[in-house]
Amino acid sequence: MRLSRRLPLRMPFSSTDMSERLCPEHGTVLELRGKLFHCSQCTADYRLSGHCEDCGRELERVAACGASNWWCNTCNELKSKSRVRPVLVKV
Repeated sequence: MRLSRRLPLRMPFSSTDMSERLCPEHGTVLELRGKLFHCSQCTADYRLSGHCEDCGRELERVAACGASNWWCNTCNELKSKSRVRPVLVKV
């Protein structure tokens, strides 16, 4: 009997990378709380978002048939995971 294992969908960048977990305002390390990052110094919450490397706009995640890609509404084209730039956005 063959068992299949479903992997969770992930962002194309690591949420555990320390360079991506610093508060943009203070430079302090952010705490991961669920899907949000929290700064204990300024009490602000941030979410990790994918932005287009070409135009800088936020991308939409498109998941179909087990594949995950990114769509840029400004460039009007599909972007691969390698063309996504991670950005912390204040909630």
